[in-house]
Amino acid sequence: MTTNNQTSIASLAKKRRTYSAEFKQQIVQACKAP
Repeated sequence: MTTNNQTSIASLAKKRRTYSAEFKQQIVQACKAP
């Protein structure tokens, strides 16, 4: 797991302003990723 991956997703979400369930699911999967 890399925190850089989470940062990329977060920054992308901020640009698109899409704090949807899909965005949350990506964060959860990123946290669970080995």
